[in-house]
Amino acid sequence: MTSSGKLIGASAPFGVDVLSSYRMADERYIGRVIYLTFTTPVDLGRWLPAPLRPVDPHSAFLKLYHLTRNPVGEPARDIGYNAYHEVCVTVAVTIPGDPAERHFNLGMWLDRDWAVYKAREVLGWPKKMADIDIVWPIVPDPGVRHAPVGTRKTFGARISRYGQSIIEVEGTLSDDIAPSRIPPFDGFYSVRHLVAPDGDPRHRIRQLLRIEPHSGWASEPMFAEAKLSFGSCGDERLDAFGEVTVTGCSIRETGWVLPAYPATVLDEDLDFEPEVG
Repeated sequence: MTSSGKLIGASAPFGVDVLSSYRMADERYIGRVIYLTFTTPVDLGRWLPAPLRPVDPHSAFLKLYHLTRNPVGEPARDIGYNAYHEVCVTVAVTIPGDPAERHFNLGMWLDRDWAVYKAREVLGWPKKMADIDIVWPIVPDPGVRHAPVGTRKTFGARISRYGQSIIEVEGTLSDDIAPSRIPPFDGFYSVRHLVAPDGDPRHRIRQLLRIEPHSGWASEPMFAEAKLSFGSCGDERLDAFGEVTVTGCSIRETGWVLPAYPATVLDEDLDFEPEVG
């Protein structure tokens, strides 16, 4: 706390410098992503809080990112604080009265804690730490001089928590495969739920948020054949998806800007009862 009585940082953990916490700043994301769509025998609506409705109750998609994140207009952060991996299991959803399909992330895993704090606390995104290993394909750009010799069309990923694998992907780029549908993107819905520390329901937070990045772009996709499997660990039961079937896979470069305050609160008293034990 400063001599003026102000805490340093946007929120806990407060520290001796704003960097100990996080900043509410416009941030630019640039990177690449593997999109993998799949079907599941499970009705995904069972895991969506009202009023969210799945566009297709048996279809979801996996997003595997390598991203850089830096404040707009500022120099890149130091090594270790500039880039990270992020993996999301996502469902396309709508709400009554708005037909726009937006992403709802059922699960999110990252390998840098500084990319977790603000998104989880302020935006309600379900981010957790994980070991994320991704082998990307190598496809030299014929227009670049001194392009590396050789091509690797195979790729793969393993996401694990404390040595236990929860997501595994294997794939191969193919010029012969028919282009698959890439899920449309018009922002996100998120549920920000905080239990009342005193148990009084009047003090809990149950907000439905609409989150809207801007300045999004993406390169032309490369399509692939892929395999996907889910596992479980001490605090994840992704095998609850059952036997999934991959319906499409693509890889492309992408980027966007997430504003300092990107969310609109649509509802402040959601009608759902979380399971407690």
